[in-house]
Amino acid sequence: MDREHATHKQDISPQTAKPPGNRAYLIRCLGFALGVLLIVLLLKQAGYRTVLQRLSYLSVIGLLSAYGAYSLGWLMRTARLRLLTCSCGSSVPWLDLFLLRISAFALNNILPSKLGDVACVAFLRAKGLAVGRAFAILVHVRLMDLAALLAIAWLALFVDPVPLPGWLIVSILAGCLVVAIPLGVVLIKHRDFLPRMLQRLADRLGWPAAKLAAAKLTDAYLGFSAIARNHSLMGRSVLLSVAVWLCDILTAWLILNDLAQPMPFIVVCATVCIANIGKLLPLTPGGLGVYEGIFALVLSWYGVAFPLALTCGIIDHLVKKSLNLGIGLPAALTSGYGMWRGRKTGALDVSRSLH
Repeated sequence: MDREHATHKQDISPQTAKPPGNRAYLIRCLGFALGVLLIVLLLKQAGYRTVLQRLSYLSVIGLLSAYGAYSLGWLMRTARLRLLTCSCGSSVPWLDLFLLRISAFALNNILPSKLGDVACVAFLRAKGLAVGRAFAILVHVRLMDLAALLAIAWLALFVDPVPLPGWLIVSILAGCLVVAIPLGVVLIKHRDFLPRMLQRLADRLGWPAAKLAAAKLTDAYLGFSAIARNHSLMGRSVLLSVAVWLCDILTAWLILNDLAQPMPFIVVCATVCIANIGKLLPLTPGGLGVYEGIFALVLSWYGVAFPLALTCGIIDHLVKKSLNLGIGLPAALTSGYGMWRGRKTGALDVSRSLH
């Protein structure tokens, strides 16, 4: 009997996962308000009329090209998730994986507590993956996204350097540590060190919940370790992660060129990567206002007028969020990929799925 089935044998009565409280939703609403305020302040700084004038340069073909480039990135995201789920012995259809992931993006942008990620793990569990493996896949995807983002940022800054403020350098270095520490832990020689430590801690506490948590974390650690130690799988995952961000960058580059401001692709690489690194601290939902501000700031360092840089940042973020929410929210509400529709697919009763 494997560890996952052994965990099922524990007599722990599952309880329905509690939704976030009113305080969490209040903080989320305040975050949205802060994001809108930041956008207003940025528009005031750039000049409303100037930004509107720049918007008039945007063509339908340019906008459709940007949507096409970003959609190609979603194809890469789905291919990576398909690769990882197949490596764990689960053959989930492409369309299901696409709708699952994009609905998770949409829910994370709207709801607090990363409920989209919770639903993602629960849905994969319902599709036959052990909960530890499902969680390991999600962690791997997050780390590979961050690793690819940092690698492209370092390369772009090396090719075309620009002075960075101290807080941004600290953010980049912190991101490097976030990637390096988990990979270092799973690649150390003593692979069973962390599972043994978790088991000892659970035994010392003596709580059934602690033992269950230790078992799940051990499963996740072993699943993530198996992915990290598979060189072929890691190599393909890294390439797909880089391709995801190149499509993301291409979206912004197409918009910038359509706004009559041709720029080297490497400059847009630095701009998009630094803007995404800057919004890792969740001050506002989906980086609203933060992404646009950092995007405009970095692009202005490369000689682009601030009003034009801000216009490009707003359109770029709008294209990406509109696609994510336009497809992800209907999928979450109607197709059973959301937290509240999951009884049809086994993804709603999160506690039951995770037990």
